[in-house]
Amino acid sequence: MKQLGLIIFSIFLHFSLISQDIHVILPHYLNSRNLNPAFTGLHEHRYRLSLRAKDEWLTNAKSSALKYYQVGAEMKIAGWERDQLSTGMELRYSVLGSSRFASSAGVLAIAYTRQMAGNVYKKSGHFISMGVEYGFGQHSVNATDLIFGDQIDPDTGNPTGIPSQEQEGSFQAVFGDLNLGVLWYWLQENRFELASGVGIYHLTRPNISMLDGNVPLNIRWTGFLMAGYHVAPSLVLEPGLIMHWQEPHSTNYLGTNIRFTGMKEENFSFKTGIWMQGNVVDNEFQISFLHFLVSLGMQKLDIGFGYGLNLILPGQLVNDFRGLSMSMQYYFGRENRRYTLACPRF
Repeated sequence: MKQLGLIIFSIFLHFSLISQDIHVILPHYLNSRNLNPAFTGLHEHRYRLSLRAKDEWLTNAKSSALKYYQVGAEMKIAGWERDQLSTGMELRYSVLGSSRFASSAGVLAIAYTRQMAGNVYKKSGHFISMGVEYGFGQHSVNATDLIFGDQIDPDTGNPTGIPSQEQEGSFQAVFGDLNLGVLWYWLQENRFELASGVGIYHLTRPNISMLDGNVPLNIRWTGFLMAGYHVAPSLVLEPGLIMHWQEPHSTNYLGTNIRFTGMKEENFSFKTGIWMQGNVVDNEFQISFLHFLVSLGMQKLDIGFGYGLNLILPGQLVNDFRGLSMSMQYYFGRENRRYTLACPRF
């Protein structure tokens, strides 16, 4: 198991050397802040608290699973008839493998939203939102539990117990980080919703080397296009496309949710969906993962679960991979103004 931990550690070290994010695969539902900072404050109450968790594992290496946790809070700090100003904060933490490869971050966000055109009474029109995030992150590794090549008997493949000549101990890197986002959305009350946006992450290209080197983190671009079509008074179809690009890799999500609502949508809703994750190879979209989603909204509380698995094609040398996620959001507080800005409900 420790040899397997070394393999997983080496994979993530490879990603660090080519200046990549450690992507935590979280579909966007109940997780809009991770998709774009401009989503800060886009809800119909004054305050929002959120909690998210995810486990990802290989079926033969569950003890080395990736664990991800995130807590956050948002507040609308000012509002006018067609404008609002919101702020938020989040704490994020993930850990993986025998080396305890950990990534943690604390960020603060601020977003400005304006209704460009439309009717404030009927909650319809065109809106634009701009958000900024800044915070600090840390990557760390504890190599004392790893077994290196010079500790393996070449004849038997078993650990020898001999001390390694490799540099062992704990390593870490602390860095500041700046993210920007802008989104546009269009609403027709109880008929149609459309949203599109772009997020730019790691604008400062922080140095993430844990060995006193210079390894700048590459800028990551995120784009999305999502829609909500009211097929019936209590049935909404929500197709979407999400794209992440960070040199030299890209990841794309394509899928749809189906939302069922009660007579009063703010009191009850049920959502289920399926999303494909993959890359464009030779001008073809090749699917590597499937994500299944389900969530339940009850008055001021939303609870959601997701399950993901990789698709192993014939001839692929890939371990069976699974992921389980949970999201929870709680809304409360009334705004001290006559009209609130309409928000997308993706």
